[in-house]
Amino acid sequence: MSDFLRQFAPTFATLDKHNLHLLGRLYSEDVAFADPLHEVQGLPALQRYFADLYSNVSELNFDFHGFDTVAEGEGYLRWTMRFRHPRLAGGQVIEVPRFTAIATTSMPAPCSMNMSPYWVALFVG
Repeated sequence: MSDFLRQFAPTFATLDKHNLHLLGRLYSEDVAFADPLHEVQGLPALQRYFADLYSNVSELNFDFHGFDTVAEGEGYLRWTMRFRHPRLAGGQVIEVPRFTAIATTSMPAPCSMNMSPYWVALFVG
């Protein structure tokens, strides 16, 4: 799983509103994605969700600094997200340390992913 996480993170870090087709490299068609505000089923729905999420973000960077395997097919990524949104913090960069739990039923694409609380709430509105 650790190798998978180390391969997953750099691709995820490149995501922005212009290249969401890359989600298909990370997630299977039957992905189950959950965060504190939404549950999304299926790759097309996940692509729409990220498109809405990133639509007003003018800067977005991820720094992955932890890759922890819990069991076969389960692990955590520890990361910091930095983003700029015109309606938040006066348009200044916001830094959010978080973690992501990933559970897979098949490699290399995960079939389910649960995001840590609160980071998505920063984008809404």
